[in-house]
Amino acid sequence: MKKKKPFKLSENIKPYIKICLMSLSMILIILVIVLLVYQYNHEHGRYKVNRLPIEIRDEYKQISFEATRDDQKVFKEIVFNNMTEDELIEQINKSLSSTLANTGEIFVRRSLELGIDPYVAVAISLYETGCKWGCSYLTRECYNIGGIKGSPGCNGGSFKRFDSLEEGINSYLNLIAEYYKNGMDTPEKMEYRYAGGSTTWASKVNAYIESIKSK
Repeated sequence: MKKKKPFKLSENIKPYIKICLMSLSMILIILVIVLLVYQYNHEHGRYKVNRLPIEIRDEYKQISFEATRDDQKVFKEIVFNNMTEDELIEQINKSLSSTLANTGEIFVRRSLELGIDPYVAVAISLYETGCKWGCSYLTRECYNIGGIKGSPGCNGGSFKRFDSLEEGINSYLNLIAEYYKNGMDTPEKMEYRYAGGSTTWASKVNAYIESIKSK
C-alpha cells in the first residue's frame, strides 16, 4: 500500500497567502483603532443622544432624537411642518397676543401630544376668542378658550370658568382632539358641529391658518 505524500503548498501560492494574512492583520488593527476612538468619545461625552422630553405621535415626528458633537447640534429634531419644536413655538407665538401672548409652548406641546394640527387648534382659538386683536371677556376673566360650556359658570353664565389659562387651553385642546377622534380633522369637517351649521366658519378659520403659517 502506497503512503500518501504530505500536503505542501505550492511556492507560487505562498506569496498570495502572505499578502492575505497581512491584509487581515491591517483590517483588525483598523477595527481596534475605530473601537478605541468610539469608546473614548463616548466616555468623554463628545457624542450624546438626547431623547424627546415629551411623547410626540409618530405621524408628526420625523426625527425622534437629537445628536450633539462637542455640544454642537448635528441633527435637528423635526416635529411638525419641517420645523423643530422651538421653531414652531416661536412661529405660533407671533400670532398670539393679549391674554394668549406667549402661550405657544402650551398649544404646540399639547397639540402634538394629542395628535392634532397646532395650526388648526390655534386658528380656531383666535377666531373664537378674538385674541388676534384683544381677547374676549370670557377669555380674559374666565380663561375660557373656544367658548366651552359647563360648570362652574363664568360669572354664573353657561360658559365654563377655568382656574388658570393653561387649564383653559388644555381643556379646549382636549375638545379639538375629540373632533379628530371622530374623523373631523379639518375646519371643513368641523364646521357644522362646531359652528352650528355656519357656512363661513371654515373659510375664516382657514384664513387664520394661512396667516399663522406666513409669520
